[in-house]
Amino acid sequence: MRTQSATIKGLRSQDGALEPKFLKPTTEIPNQVRDDRKREPNPVVMLNSFQHLVKIFSAFGRHTFHSRTRDRVFRSNLNKNGVSLIELLVALVICGIVVAGSYRFFITQNKAYTVQDQVIEAQQNVRLAMEILMRDLRMAGYDDDSMNSTITIINPIVAPLRDDSITFSYEYYDKTTSQYQKHTVAYWREMNPPRLIRQLTINEVAGSPDVLLENVDDFELTYGISTNGNGDMTQWVPAEKVEKNKVIAVHVVLSATPTPINPDARTVSPRTLASAVTLRNLSMVR
Repeated sequence: MRTQSATIKGLRSQDGALEPKFLKPTTEIPNQVRDDRKREPNPVVMLNSFQHLVKIFSAFGRHTFHSRTRDRVFRSNLNKNGVSLIELLVALVICGIVVAGSYRFFITQNKAYTVQDQVIEAQQNVRLAMEILMRDLRMAGYDDDSMNSTITIINPIVAPLRDDSITFSYEYYDKTTSQYQKHTVAYWREMNPPRLIRQLTINEVAGSPDVLLENVDDFELTYGISTNGNGDMTQWVPAEKVEKNKVIAVHVVLSATPTPINPDARTVSPRTLASAVTLRNLSMVR
């Protein structure tokens, strides 16, 4: 009781009233908890956080940019976990691009090959037709002076002269029948369809017309004449200007377009061949 009375007495003030007194707590709050001051960012902590984020995104994306020491671990995890949907879509897109590019390259090369094949075929056909025409023109006006021949060539070039057709005659010895024959050869161009026609007439018996060249764009004839009377060619003129002059040579321009095989291929320009032949037989008169 004395002790309690003394304690109460110690709490009293001079005027006799009780004065409250708060005791200090026995457990103190740590300084780092009570410190409300703003601290500077720690670079080490930020670096560690960034490394953790990089690992998380790397694991999510499954990138293959690993060092050699981690190749085995990555491959092992890949074999266990397979591939993600994103990786599958990326692989499909890349494969599609490669396949589309290869197919486009193949189609382009195939079209180029087709066009070149058409060009070569057209050139060969034009050259062959020109060779046949030149061979016949060289024979124009030929007349064998054999005693056994009854053929006489009066008009080597049959009138009228034209710029897109020509008809001429020559004597021909047939070794199979051992007979002399009169050959009259006519060349002309049909417009529909455009083609070059050759017709051979033997002893006034006309044969069936033969198609010498298809898809003919141009068949033009120009005549070389001699105006001085000595047999030398002086100028090239069209058919209507030959008049009474002697024809010495013939200039031929033959043009044809390749036959379109692939409709998707680009249009090929016509193949043109020009040639001139001198009529060697001096018996040729107009």
